[in-house]
Amino acid sequence: RDFIFFLGSILLMSAAVYLASVRTTFQPWYLLFIFPFCAFLAKKFYILIPSVMLSVLVFLQYIPYLYTGSYDKPIPQIMDQMLWWSMGIAGSATVVFGVFSKLRK
Repeated sequence: RDFIFFLGSILLMSAAVYLASVRTTFQPWYLLFIFPFCAFLAKKFYILIPSVMLSVLVFLQYIPYLYTGSYDKPIPQIMDQMLWWSMGIAGSATVVFGVFSKLRK
């Protein structure tokens, strides 16, 4: 029952982050709304791995801005590509870990 509550909380907060990101550009600190709920489910690999990987990879989105010092084009496009790559890498790592953990059993 608690699992359903926390998973529902993660999904609803993820939807809020998505809607905020569609309206403007995604900012890495948006994930601070989701991570407190992920901490309660950290024993599940499909919560822990994406949480840790996204927190590191999304933080790297600040590099193009720090390098150029502005948000002029093409920085927003680069940041969007970095976000999609971060989600893809985190999702792929989760699937690979899940498959290998099933094969070991």
